[in-house]
Amino acid sequence: MRLTLAEVVSEEEFGLVLRSGSPAALARPVAGAETVEADRPEELTARDYIMFTTGVRLIPSADAGLISVLESVLAPILAFTTDEAWEFVPPSAGSVHENEWKRKGLSLSPDEIRKWDWLKQWREMLLPELEKARQAKIIGKALDAKAEIVIPQVQVKYSDAEMLHELVNVSNLKISVGETASFVVSKADGQKCEPFHICTSRSRGR
Repeated sequence: MRLTLAEVVSEEEFGLVLRSGSPAALARPVAGAETVEADRPEELTARDYIMFTTGVRLIPSADAGLISVLESVLAPILAFTTDEAWEFVPPSAGSVHENEWKRKGLSLSPDEIRKWDWLKQWREMLLPELEKARQAKIIGKALDAKAEIVIPQVQVKYSDAEMLHELVNVSNLKISVGETASFVVSKADGQKCEPFHICTSRSRGR
């Protein structure tokens, strides 16, 4: 006795969803199943057989749009592979390497711009001092160092200790508030922690 399509789909263990066909199709008997990924699967599927698919071909416009973006992103890395795959992305012409990127502007609020300006300013001040400490054999690399900086009250609103800590890549970073801006770079306290070589007495607060 054959199962109907409704009985197959209702089996929770299978985790199936009916993606195409009318509700009347649920009454049809099922002779078997096939796995097919094609634009017109009905031409390849035998009568009374159901098709298992991931569904990427069932929404051509969305599928092509997603693949087009992925192709463009991966093209500089997988040059030959993406160029061959591009031939199957409708509607495509020429090479993926001739495809133009759609430009989208990055919008930042005034506060976000001031924050990134603050990060850039302090990073540009700290990195040369870290290099001086390295050349003086005080540290071997940035992770061997700690940085203590003093910022005026007006900068507090836009400061970000967590982000600056990552941008300069030191083991310890401390921010305090004072009348004028200043900073000190020195060897970090604590012991190295393998395999990341970050000093254990790590601090990011202020």
